[in-house]
Amino acid sequence: MVEPICHRFCGSVRNESAIYYTDGEKLKMSQYTFIHNYKHITEYRRSFNRLAHSVFGIDFEAWYARGCWDDRYVCYSFHDGRDVIANVSVTHMDYMLEGMPYKALQIGTVMTHPDARNLGLSRQLLEKILSDHEQEYDFIYLFANPDVLQFYPKFGFVPVRETSYYVRYLHGKTGQNAARKLNIDEAAEWELIVQKAAARIPVSRRCGAVHAESILLWYCMNIFSDHIYYIDDCDAVVIAEHREQELHVYDVIAERKLSLDEWLHHLADLFAAEGEYRVIFHFTPDFDDIRPVSYEWDQPDTLFVKTDHVSLPAGIRFPMTAQA
Repeated sequence: MVEPICHRFCGSVRNESAIYYTDGEKLKMSQYTFIHNYKHITEYRRSFNRLAHSVFGIDFEAWYARGCWDDRYVCYSFHDGRDVIANVSVTHMDYMLEGMPYKALQIGTVMTHPDARNLGLSRQLLEKILSDHEQEYDFIYLFANPDVLQFYPKFGFVPVRETSYYVRYLHGKTGQNAARKLNIDEAAEWELIVQKAAARIPVSRRCGAVHAESILLWYCMNIFSDHIYYIDDCDAVVIAEHREQELHVYDVIAERKLSLDEWLHHLADLFAAEGEYRVIFHFTPDFDDIRPVSYEWDQPDTLFVKTDHVSLPAGIRFPMTAQA
């Protein structure tokens, strides 16, 4: 079973009108100035975007232009007088874990220009973030690639193994397909996605993000634009991909709790997916009509969590479309 390769976006604070500069403390180096909360300052935002594109090959400018960059996603950066040369972003998150609400801070878009590496810039930015926010949240988390697994434990982060799930699904074509593909470049269909994202319930009460539509819309624009479907019968948007004998489900966006059967057979009909398939969930499934099988998967990135008082439930997977 192969997990599809997917870029992660990193996503989100308040007081967006302010821009912060240090005076002379440790975040002010002779040639670098600390800036943050600058999404509306064109020069800084575009420079941040150029760095993100050069390091990760990802783009934030169209996301901003469509009004999707909300106050939950905030960049902490160093600027050298011409360009943003280092960044660590935060996303202010609300989560549902086993039916209980929690406040979380997600860290991501950690990047440094090649000419400014090995100067401790990421370390200083992360220290600033933890100093500003550590006492405000139940837990802080991030996803780290294999090259930096030794970095985050220095700040008290602990690696956590996620669990993936699938079900076997046998489908014969019904001829009652109520699914249609959405085009994000069609204004009415994009507005439908935006409305459903804003009104949705968490994809899972076991592990689901609340009010994370900004990150979801980034994924819709940049990663899954060709895999978004509307299911008329249950008024839901589903992000899914048919790959040989597998159906990868990345998100189910609805205003009420759905069963699997309410939407899956429509997608299977649209995909002409007859026979037996593995339906692989890229979140923690919470459908009442199935008993999913858990399995260990070769994670491309490692989840790290920092908390003093929250024990994450066992057997969960953070939803992909809410990951920075």
